[in-house]
Amino acid sequence: MNERIKELRKALHLSQSQFGKKLCVTGPAISRIEKGDRAVTDQMAKAICNEFNVNPDWLYNGTGEMLREFPSPLMEQLTEKFKLDELEQELIQDYLSLDIEERQMIARFLRGKTQHK
Repeated sequence: MNERIKELRKALHLSQSQFGKKLCVTGPAISRIEKGDRAVTDQMAKAICNEFNVNPDWLYNGTGEMLREFPSPLMEQLTEKFKLDELEQELIQDYLSLDIEERQMIARFLRGKTQHK
């Protein structure tokens, strides 16, 4: 599990400090977890799954996809209400899989585009 945590952190483009901050632990604590010097508690594993939308099967066993998909019923509701096509659904899922800094960067870009019209 320790190696998968490191893989997840790198896939999210987060430093150990940034990753730890979201979990209310220090960067050095994440370093010790990634190296295998510190065991991953069940509470920490659950926090990682909740905070980063991680598939628990992947985190615990290495099986399945790293990240959980956007909840189907919610996507179905959005699709119906806003008449989303397949590309729009993918865009929403991709956007929501980004970390908060990446989403904020996209939002700033889009706001800048609308202000210049």
